[in-house]
Amino acid sequence: MARVFAGAFLGKITAALFVAICVALGFGPTEWAAMILGVEPSWIGRAVFVFLAVATIVSLLSPYWRRPRLLISDAAQQAYETAEAAGLAGIAYGTDQTPTERLRHMMNSLLAENIKFTGQRPPFTHTALIPKSELENLYPEAGSNNLMDVTGRNVEYANVTLSLFEFWLYLYRLRKQGRDARNDARNR
Repeated sequence: MARVFAGAFLGKITAALFVAICVALGFGPTEWAAMILGVEPSWIGRAVFVFLAVATIVSLLSPYWRRPRLLISDAAQQAYETAEAAGLAGIAYGTDQTPTERLRHMMNSLLAENIKFTGQRPPFTHTALIPKSELENLYPEAGSNNLMDVTGRNVEYANVTLSLFEFWLYLYRLRKQGRDARNDARNR
């Protein structure tokens, strides 16, 4: 039953796209447009058909489009490099830490930001949004994209990612803090 419904639905969408393309390109029976729109086909009728075809395609494919995501370890590496370039490295975590400790610090600072994170909660493979209330009690595992519980024994979320757009905003704020710190040092 569902297959029949899906087939009929897809068939109607295919037919609507075919009619829209034919009318937009200016060939095919003009009676189609007159019957569907109730007017003689003109540039407005063609534009309406093209708009309806595009709206149908977007509504069908939008659940499958994903926003670009970035692994938390890659984000921490880029944030670390940005902090170094902005002159914030010594202020943020001191100079006596190892590079691994500095990356972990950058991961913790990312977790403290107002950024939405997603991850897989073992043993499941489905990626889900990590609630902000849980982020307060999670710590990054060294050298991976996993978040551990407070004890450090259990992986709570694996393959943790964040939105690339939100990360760009974070880097912008980080660079701005570096510029402001340099300007304050000049003004003293």
